[in-house]
Amino acid sequence: MLEQMNLLQRIEAKKKDFSKGQKRLAAYIMEDYGRASVLTAQKLGEEAGVSESTVVRFAYQLEYDGYPEMQKALKVLVKTKSSSVDRLNLIAKLSEREDLLTTILQKDAERIRTSGNLLDSKEFDQAVKMMDQASCIYILGTKSSSFLAGLFGYYLNIFMDQVKVIESNNVLDTMEQLNRIKEGDVFIGISFPRYSKRTLQAFDFARRHGAKTIAISDHPRAPLMVYADCKLAVKSDVLGIVDSLVAAQSLINALIIALSVKRKDDVEKRLNKLEKLWNEYDVYENNDEM
Repeated sequence: MLEQMNLLQRIEAKKKDFSKGQKRLAAYIMEDYGRASVLTAQKLGEEAGVSESTVVRFAYQLEYDGYPEMQKALKVLVKTKSSSVDRLNLIAKLSEREDLLTTILQKDAERIRTSGNLLDSKEFDQAVKMMDQASCIYILGTKSSSFLAGLFGYYLNIFMDQVKVIESNNVLDTMEQLNRIKEGDVFIGISFPRYSKRTLQAFDFARRHGAKTIAISDHPRAPLMVYADCKLAVKSDVLGIVDSLVAAQSLINALIIALSVKRKDDVEKRLNKLEKLWNEYDVYENNDEM
């Protein structure tokens, strides 16, 4: 039963059984779970006015396998429940204790490394095959994910004829742009917390019209994954008011490169034509002296 609950729901379900110390800890977490998510068990205990052992016992009381698992649950809350203002306040507090530049670079690098454990190479290969065989590829990402969709579409359009990045601000415009999607097409949806309802609706629309679907999200059980023929999960997080999507961009880079290698002969011809065009119109600066 508790396995399907988030941390706040578990606290609510178990609160009658808490000791006095655990009640103080629960109150601290419920008031500022964003702050709690970045603290060690010892530091969380100090700030809540309880011992480190109380924090550890509290995690077990909520039926987590220790404090590290409970801390992961806290971070999930930050990603899915916190408002932009909450996140800004959290990063402001972090900046008081740590060098922001170093911290953010290290956290982004760690997300790319740990995404290797989430990604399934068979799913990746399937995604490349699906794109290679598609009559037309539709790509949608909203809010901060829109730049990922744009980047994906930009490179795919270099060596594919039928690639459409859905650009709209409402559900009706999105569905109108998907109106011709059909069997043989591929729809790629990109969605990270807080998950976009519009992307989910478009994903379902594409699926019902016979298109194959590829989901790029942050967890194998993310909402978009339910509808997907191919599931690609990478780590993401929120840094203040910024969604950290570096791992998603790295995945997209890999998909583009893998597909270009698969279509090497055709891609080479297209790139040669583009190089002549770029040279003819003097597109790029000459950097021979650098």
